[in-house]
Amino acid sequence: MYSPQDIESYQARQVDEVSNIIGQPPQQTAILMRWGRWNKERLIEQYMDKQEEVLEKAGLSQDESTQPKVQAVDGFMCDICCEDTPGMQTFALNCDHRFCVECYRQYLVQKIKDEGEAARIRCPGEGCNQIVDSKSLDQLVPPELKQR
Repeated sequence: MYSPQDIESYQARQVDEVSNIIGQPPQQTAILMRWGRWNKERLIEQYMDKQEEVLEKAGLSQDESTQPKVQAVDGFMCDICCEDTPGMQTFALNCDHRFCVECYRQYLVQKIKDEGEAARIRCPGEGCNQIVDSKSLDQLVPPELKQR
């Protein structure tokens, strides 16, 4: 029987190996591996054949050079809560679906606590396939939920 630590260690080794082969950062590779149901041979083959298509289907944007961050945007109104307070802190992934930090945080907390989702949370933008990466989760999720 494998312990959770054994499984995590195995998954980390798999991510590192595939990351070195396909040239993606480990964070994006982990998302790709989950999308590919941890079948590394099939994932590598699909990635090498149709890189852009695989990245899109897995919910990863093509441009990972711009990391999402919390920022205030002039004239912004949140599409979820309809607040437009000047200086309000907002957040958007590379897909540019921007929402206030409080709504984004509430969405993530609901996904993690109520639905048990953590690894494949999609952007709350309607019809968006972008996956919320672990760095973004670290920025927005309260500390008590980070272990989930």
